[in-house]
Amino acid sequence: MAFSGQFKAFSISVLFLLPSLLSAQAPSTYTVRKDNFVVPVTLSGIFESSEMEEVSLNPKAWSQLTVVEAVPAGQEVREGEVILVLDTEDIDKTIGELKHSLVLADISFELAKKDFEIAQKTIPMDLKAAQQASKDADEALVRYLKRGKKLREKSEHVALKSISDALAYQMEELKQLEKMYKADDLTEETEEIVLQRQRNVVERMKFSVEMAKEDHRVAFESSIPSRERGLKDSAIRTELEYHKAKLGLPAKLKKQELALSQQKISLQRMKKKLQDLLRDRKSLKVKAPMDGVVYYGQCVNGRWVSQGTISNSLKKGGTILSKQVFMTIVNPKKLRVSSSVTEAQLRYFQGKVAGYSMPLARPGTVIKVSLTHVDSFPASGSSYRARFKMGEGAKGVVPGMTCQLSFIGYQNKEALVVPNDRVFSEPGLPHKKFVWVETDDADSKAPVKIGHQNATHVEIIEGLSEGQKILAKKPE
Repeated sequence: MAFSGQFKAFSISVLFLLPSLLSAQAPSTYTVRKDNFVVPVTLSGIFESSEMEEVSLNPKAWSQLTVVEAVPAGQEVREGEVILVLDTEDIDKTIGELKHSLVLADISFELAKKDFEIAQKTIPMDLKAAQQASKDADEALVRYLKRGKKLREKSEHVALKSISDALAYQMEELKQLEKMYKADDLTEETEEIVLQRQRNVVERMKFSVEMAKEDHRVAFESSIPSRERGLKDSAIRTELEYHKAKLGLPAKLKKQELALSQQKISLQRMKKKLQDLLRDRKSLKVKAPMDGVVYYGQCVNGRWVSQGTISNSLKKGGTILSKQVFMTIVNPKKLRVSSSVTEAQLRYFQGKVAGYSMPLARPGTVIKVSLTHVDSFPASGSSYRARFKMGEGAKGVVPGMTCQLSFIGYQNKEALVVPNDRVFSEPGLPHKKFVWVETDDADSKAPVKIGHQNATHVEIIEGLSEGQKILAKKPE
């Protein structure tokens, strides 16, 4: 097997050797002839797995991703096996507190909901009551101004007159008693008592008249006008209260409805956050998505990026970032080669292309490769990403190893070839090629059309024939 690999390497080396058409001291003339013309293409490649799964976390509500234990890089794992354990103490505490807050929020929402249901029934009643109060106040004012005020004034007049008449009656009675008892020459003790009693009555009645007059004055100066003002104020106030209620009560109900809606949204957000936290809590024990070997970091075009940073992050107490690819599970048995092709090389990698891969870590090992894909657009700069399928013989090769790729980009076994330095360009017209041809009469300038070109020679498509001799430089 080792001999076979060495033989392949030797064969490739021989295949890529260019025809020795120039000696150490280039002659002044060169005879055009047909030769086996080859354009070799060499690429740098890297082995990668065609079957791998990136591992990352995308928590919805939790951001503290602190490492407790991580499977070491290079370890083989089975699908479903735990490969990373993250700290859960803080998230468990947060989940407990949120559950408690959610119970309280749920109760508050139910109470607010009931209050709103009651308000939907009572607010129309309150509005109707305010309207009725305004109507009652208006009617009370109209009644008072139409009859009540006059009756009150008449009542005050009648009351004063009544007490005044009563005084007059009592005074007349006293006068009659005095006149009657005066006719007697001798006033008896009983009669004196009767007179004194009547005099007392008269005095009391006088005071009552005095009080009645004061009440009468106060009624007309204060009570009656005050009553009128109170009824007018009440009518205005109740009307304003009604208009306020007419605008304010529906707005209050709408505000209460919006507050209830906002409370419902907040409650739903709390429930959603709890669901997200519970989901995040389960994800903190990371399991392998497939059978394979653990690699730290992310594979980008065959290369493992940020391995050093990720290795430090995956130590105990380290932290990883959300959406960060911190591990990749790789199937090391399904290998392919990834490489970059320049714009100049792109034409050689169309259709079926086969070549050889030589791992730098396994000298003498040669692996057949065939092109499977070339990007239509440059991946970076002017390079195009290419991938190659591998044949057998990749023992000891693992993803991440590098290699050299060798291909025959072009071959023409009957090509007319000349050295590169015998072909010239017109000044300012690099596409206009020509050579100096040696003739019997005089050396002449001959335009040529060139084809492919390698490091030493160029293929002539038109303008020369086999056997012609060309000069190394312009003739003197």
